[in-house]
Amino acid sequence: HVPSSALQSPDKFSLLFHYQIVLRVEVTRANATEARETGAVAVNATLTALASAGVTTDAVSTSGLTLQPQYEYEPTTGVKTPTGITFAQTLEVKLTNVTTESIGKVVDTVVAAGSSDVQISGVTTTLLPETAKNTTNSARQLAVSDALDTAKVLSTAAGVALGPITKIGDNNSTPPMPYESALAADGASPLEEKTPTQYVVGQYETVASVSMEIAICRVVV
Repeated sequence: HVPSSALQSPDKFSLLFHYQIVLRVEVTRANATEARETGAVAVNATLTALASAGVTTDAVSTSGLTLQPQYEYEPTTGVKTPTGITFAQTLEVKLTNVTTESIGKVVDTVVAAGSSDVQISGVTTTLLPETAKNTTNSARQLAVSDALDTAKVLSTAAGVALGPITKIGDNNSTPPMPYESALAADGASPLEEKTPTQYVVGQYETVASVSMEIAICRVVV
């Protein structure tokens, strides 16, 4: 049972990766009408900002929308006092064939438009299907090579000869896991910030594991 890995760097191969930005627009107001209206304005501003950053409408989807009361709980008395109504809408932005610099630009544009009402919940990087397939196959080849090398070392130490491979199995049941990077963007004073957001992914590791059974023969002297 031998694992091995192959590395890809998104910074060098940006066009081979898929990025997902999760945005959360959240506002709290005294009543539901004000919360919904203010939230809708913030969402529309966010969508306009995404469009200005080159994001198409089919790349944006809503994954959650809530309008809920908020309470302040007093532990000594057990009394809950209403403090307002919170509107929250979560948007998922899927980007393909973009550079990591573009990710930072999208984040900066959205935060500037939505101010403190917009939160960046996280940015996830995944391999495109064809890239994932090629990278996994490279890792598989390394795993098989490692397994054969290990078998040769063991057989030499044991004084036996290797025969044919009788069984080989691929233990890769799960796809490569995405990298996620949480970005703090509370937008306290976005228009005053001049330094662009840097989204650095680093290396992406794909691990492959194989199991192998090889016949052994006694060495006849």
